[in-house]
Amino acid sequence: MNKHSSKTVLGAVGLLLAMPTVAWVSGCTGDKGKDSKKDSGASMDKGKDSKNDSGASTDKGKDSKNDSGASAVKGKVSGKVKVGDKTVKFGQVIFNPVSDPNSIFAGQIEKDGTYRILTTPTGKYYVTVASAKPREPNPGFDPSVRPTEKRDKMSKEIEAMKKEIKWKKENYVPIPEDYSDPRKKNLVFEIKQGDNIFDIHIKE
Repeated sequence: MNKHSSKTVLGAVGLLLAMPTVAWVSGCTGDKGKDSKKDSGASMDKGKDSKNDSGASTDKGKDSKNDSGASAVKGKVSGKVKVGDKTVKFGQVIFNPVSDPNSIFAGQIEKDGTYRILTTPTGKYYVTVASAKPREPNPGFDPSVRPTEKRDKMSKEIEAMKKEIKWKKENYVPIPEDYSDPRKKNLVFEIKQGDNIFDIHIKE
């Protein structure tokens, strides 16, 4: 073999040895690309986690709304009103919130002495009883000055009013000032969620 042939063979061998090295380097680069892709995927997962965190914040907001709704819980209150052994048959039972005395929740006293308030926020209340002394209708009022059709109607209304006033006079029970004056604050009752019974027994 001459000198030229030897150089050719050696060059070919060198090229073959170099090729696997290139392939190996190329393979490493490909794996690195895969790793980069995995890193990208991890970033996407992180983004999903962030979205989940955002969802958790939304749920927290819902819980806050529920907490807020709980503060507006309402109750019902009912009972009977007596002064001594006498039943109070007309008037009102008035509840003023301790936290806001200017607000009023009132229940009409029925002829059997009972009262009822169906919707009242829970909390503590000052309670007073109001029952005005009956008064006669204005004596100067004369329905005869009205047109005939209105005169008849008003005459019936006046008669009904007179009967009601007569009944109230016969059944009137005075309420002591200590329990009729809201400034006295002698009666305090706490209304809780659901049904509440508050019978009011006032000493004469």
